[in-house]
Amino acid sequence: LERQKMHPSDATESKRMIMNDNGSDENKCLYNEDILSNIMPPVLLLEFVFGLMGNLFTIWITWWHIKVWSGFTVYLFNLALADLLFVVQLPLRIAYHLRVNDWILGEFSCDLMITLFYTNMYGSIYFLTCISVERWQAIDRPLHSLARKSPGRATIISLAMWALAIIPQIGMPLIFDLIHDSSNKTNCLSFNQEGVMLGFGIWNTVEVIIGFLIPFIIIIFVQIKITHKLLCPSMNPGLEQMRKRASRLMIIILIIFATCFIPIHIFRIFLVVAKLYLPENCGLNQLAFEGVYWSLLLSSCNCFMDPLILFVSGNRFR
Repeated sequence: LERQKMHPSDATESKRMIMNDNGSDENKCLYNEDILSNIMPPVLLLEFVFGLMGNLFTIWITWWHIKVWSGFTVYLFNLALADLLFVVQLPLRIAYHLRVNDWILGEFSCDLMITLFYTNMYGSIYFLTCISVERWQAIDRPLHSLARKSPGRATIISLAMWALAIIPQIGMPLIFDLIHDSSNKTNCLSFNQEGVMLGFGIWNTVEVIIGFLIPFIIIIFVQIKITHKLLCPSMNPGLEQMRKRASRLMIIILIIFATCFIPIHIFRIFLVVAKLYLPENCGLNQLAFEGVYWSLLLSSCNCFMDPLILFVSGNRFR
């Protein structure tokens, strides 16, 4: 079969979408994975600085300044830990993109970076959901919720959330391998390896449903319930103030979801569908890939947006 030919003078185009001779429909189009290599390092560096400061501050406040923990405190502390897991892998990603996607740290470090990234993403989603439900219970049934606010119960739930966040990521190193491109660079988490999209598509489907849609539906439900409570004024000034704080908290959580988590899941679905069902459409596949990269930058913002929850929680931390 005749494939697309590249003119020798087009050296700068060697990383753009080309046709592959391996006979695989899935890998007919190769992605230009260097497209954002100049943009990623400075953005990730800013996220590293603000994420590190914000989450260390949150841990410092919760661990050393709160004498009696509630369920809310447990979830907030675990949320900060999840964000720190993300922050510690950022220098690896920055170094990778500074070398224009050339990985020199070995396969284990690549696998670790991938695992920490997605553990943070879904750990954050789960703990944001736990915080939302805890706040709704506190204003919906204040007396009944006291029994549910114990740190012991929240710790057990947190352990379950960690398991739910970590276990699916164990499969990521089985899906992606280190590969060498035409420039003899070693790529980590490359979508240009043959057969990768089928395994990634299965993983993505599971995480979209369990790790995103279900928590998002729960958070929307909680927001509706809290809004309904606000429309029914309470004669108790303290309860009314608690409702307003809960409403501000839910707005922050919805902003985090809209900014960090909705785009990445939409574009990952787009990427899988384009690669598996429209493999010959190289322009569409490259568009989907670039959408995933841009949304990855947005999803990384959650590491410094999550600490905002600390600042809208009012006198719970005084």
